[in-house]
Amino acid sequence: MTTAKSIYSPREVCDMLGISKPTLRYWSSIFPQINPKLTPSGHRRYTQKDIDTCRDIMFLLRDKGLSIEYAQKEMDRQRKYPPRQPRKCRNPEEAIALLDEVREATEDPHMVSAIDSVIKYLNNLSDVERSSN
Repeated sequence: MTTAKSIYSPREVCDMLGISKPTLRYWSSIFPQINPKLTPSGHRRYTQKDIDTCRDIMFLLRDKGLSIEYAQKEMDRQRKYPPRQPRKCRNPEEAIALLDEVREATEDPHMVSAIDSVIKYLNNLSDVERSSN
């Protein structure tokens, strides 16, 4: 039985993300959302949450083309205004409506394509449910 690792070294994080150690260190210094823990010997260790945050930063900087300043503002906005309550979907139609909202809010063409695939699947589920009733 394998268990997922919970703490990662800087080298492991850099290898996962395809970034350099100086880049990771710089991001850690300017984005307070990345919060590596220090070992007693002073080595930095990152959690999965830190890695996910780095992926968000990479998306903002590389995919959306934002400057560091605007990426910082966006990350601060996300931290200050988290979702109030988790959204619940009781049926495929509600899930499709939620995915439509997400599609409208994203500019990432890969995400739009993925969302469209899920919507198509959910529409097929709805059609099967309607035809069986």
